[in-house]
Amino acid sequence: MKLTMNSNLISGFIFLLLSLLIWLLIPRQIQILEGVPQLNAQTFPKIVTGIMLVLSIVLIIQGLFFTKQESGAQTTKKEVIRREMNAIIMIVIFLAYAFLFEKIGFIISSIALCITCLAFYKIKNWKYYLITITVVLFVYFIFEQVLQLDLP
Repeated sequence: MKLTMNSNLISGFIFLLLSLLIWLLIPRQIQILEGVPQLNAQTFPKIVTGIMLVLSIVLIIQGLFFTKQESGAQTTKKEVIRREMNAIIMIVIFLAYAFLFEKIGFIISSIALCITCLAFYKIKNWKYYLITITVVLFVYFIFEQVLQLDLP
């Protein structure tokens, strides 16, 4: 008997537990003053956590009711290793981004991250590169000019 695990179901439960934990930790980690209006420092983290909670429930439902039937195609060990190595390389790229973020600043590190990710997945269409650079510059403008928050 072959034991198979449904990745949607497992991921859904992990993120459900994580989102519940974060939801409970938000009031303890982000203090607000009494009499502060409804829009406060806890609002955005609660919105993101709520979205994560809802999407994890959707993932659980998807794992329970909408699973694909096993087809005759089997993945080889080489394909599995290649997929896992790609995931490890992406983790290293994001860790490098986190390290360089403070050192070289938001704009340069974010543009480097976007270009590296697109090049890693062998995206050759120049429009995608232009779109990602534009989004980085737009986010920088929003944070610096509209929200008046300093980015490194």
